[in-house]
Amino acid sequence: MNKIRTAAAAALLGLLAACGGGGDGGGGTPVVNANAEGFWDGVTGEGDPLALLVTDDGKLWGFHLARSSGLAMILGTGSTQAQNYTANGKIFVSTSAGNAFSLNSTVQEKKTLQGNMSGGAAFSFKLDYDSSYEEKASLDDIKGTWVVESSSTFTTTISETGALTGYVAASGGRCDFSGSVTPHASKNYFRTTITFAGNCARPYAGTSTSGFALVQPAEAGEEASMLAASAPADGSFIFPLVGVRASGG
Repeated sequence: MNKIRTAAAAALLGLLAACGGGGDGGGGTPVVNANAEGFWDGVTGEGDPLALLVTDDGKLWGFHLARSSGLAMILGTGSTQAQNYTANGKIFVSTSAGNAFSLNSTVQEKKTLQGNMSGGAAFSFKLDYDSSYEEKASLDDIKGTWVVESSSTFTTTISETGALTGYVAASGGRCDFSGSVTPHASKNYFRTTITFAGNCARPYAGTSTSGFALVQPAEAGEEASMLAASAPADGSFIFPLVGVRASGG
């Protein structure tokens, strides 16, 4: 978790004009909304790791690793007004159907994001901006085969053209999936689509999802790693996809 840039989703950047009043014909001062877009990493008030990705299309994705309850995944939508970034959505623990949350925070553009989450999870947080978001993703960074083995085996292969195939194998059976990976036009993440085959368990079987993928480059003594997550249009579940590079790249 700490070796992978995780991040969450997005605030829409806008410009709000304040309406002028009075009889002198003067106008109000425009209110410029801070841009909350980017990778944000830090800790909660309890000291638990929290990472968010705020994308340029209004999505919020996140990962919260709590000592009390384990890994939770965050999916929502957000926007900014002046320096205030707010978001709503669901937080998923394990294979749960998700619980509603609300996020309220103050953003210093490309510096800090600080606030509180309430509802399905309740905590304060302070996150720092990760400037690697400004780099441009390339298919050369993510092509190849990615594998992780724990209680389940995840294997994902991404071609030079961005075609994605993979499977999850566990004691309960196997789930195959396929889709696509496309680099963002100017930022350091990928947009993904994944469709699950009929051999998958519910609620995955036959469902199509969309989401994101991130790559953490290889470092001294460590393989390159990938983290991805996707969700159906109704937001009824999140499918996490992780792996370390086994070949390619």
